[in-house]
Amino acid sequence: MRAVFVNHVSPDAPTIGGQRVARLADAVAGLGHQVVLLTETADTDAPGTPLNGLAQILAEHDWATPLHISVKPRPAPYLPKMRTGQIPPGLRHAMIAVSYMLNSGVFTDWTDAARAYVPALRDGFKPEVVWACFGNTDSWNIGRMIAAACKCPWVADFKDGWTHFIPTGFHRILAARYRDAAAMTTLSRAHEDHAAPWFPQPKTVVYSGLDAAFLIPPAGPPVDPPTIMMTGSIYDAGHLRTFLSVLRDWLSSGGRGNVRLAYAGGDGALMRREAAALASRMDIAIDDFLPLAELRRRQQAATVNAYIRAPARGSIFHHKVIELLSAGRPVICYPKDLPEAVEIAAETGAALHSCATVEALAGAFDQTLRGEALTPSAADAFDRFSWQSQGRVLADVLKRAVTDGAP
Repeated sequence: MRAVFVNHVSPDAPTIGGQRVARLADAVAGLGHQVVLLTETADTDAPGTPLNGLAQILAEHDWATPLHISVKPRPAPYLPKMRTGQIPPGLRHAMIAVSYMLNSGVFTDWTDAARAYVPALRDGFKPEVVWACFGNTDSWNIGRMIAAACKCPWVADFKDGWTHFIPTGFHRILAARYRDAAAMTTLSRAHEDHAAPWFPQPKTVVYSGLDAAFLIPPAGPPVDPPTIMMTGSIYDAGHLRTFLSVLRDWLSSGGRGNVRLAYAGGDGALMRREAAALASRMDIAIDDFLPLAELRRRQQAATVNAYIRAPARGSIFHHKVIELLSAGRPVICYPKDLPEAVEIAAETGAALHSCATVEALAGAFDQTLRGEALTPSAADAFDRFSWQSQGRVLADVLKRAVTDGAP
């Protein structure tokens, strides 16, 4: 196949928002398909891929890997201000409503700039299918625009919650504008359920994948002292405070001495502030984003991994639960996670303590920090979650869309 993948976030971003589409593009290209990845520029000051010479770039590219086209948004000073709340609330809400009604999105500066690349893609690449990721509706707008110009089907990817990111009052109106998608992929079964009331397309779960290094069980026992390794966004400071309060009480009640708390992720400042009260009781090590290999080393060296579950309003399914379960150490989640996460743990033989109450959280500390050994999951337990495996699932969806033709 010749496929165009559309994602707002550049693959240079370390977050899953940037990595999901880029890594799946790599996996699909590794199956022998030709893939163009179209994103916004990583930096607003970056020039983007020049239109002049793009036809030659397309003709000469080695399709063993995707071709990345980065699009610099057109100047529209009011749009970034509108999106970041720099406009008074009443006027801002009115501007957002008008933008959704007239343009089906609020990143029209990116969509307008991407329009100039469509003729070169149509004439120099001739895509047979387009896959566009919802992070925002403008990814879908661009995907539809390319598909219409190239007379090919497009497939919608559903990475984020519709009711979480689209304003109330626009859910059904906007959803109806994307009924021409040939199919839909979703980040999880929970995402599939969330999308069902709004989108009638056949849906296939395509998880964000795991690197090959994540499929290797830990080489030895956990490090000493016993370490709780917390990873990723905190989402809710109140839930973090409860987690740390229960940990403090557990230590005070004689749970175990000489326990270490570590953290890596984008909320280092919040973690430093909230964990300061524990500094006299335990060793605390807090880092911001770490290189993937180092993060994995620490997760596999930990006695137990942990994460704070996002409020239901802000998240549907945590991709990182699969990463943490595959580390071969027990995992603590607070508050409790979805049944889907519990089922994945059971299917792979991993240990997930999904804690709905503070009593359950204290019990999880008891079970994981008292030196109980954990037998790592089988080496192949997480193979189906690799980028390569999920890329094959995605490629099958796209091939079916091509075979069935444009809707």
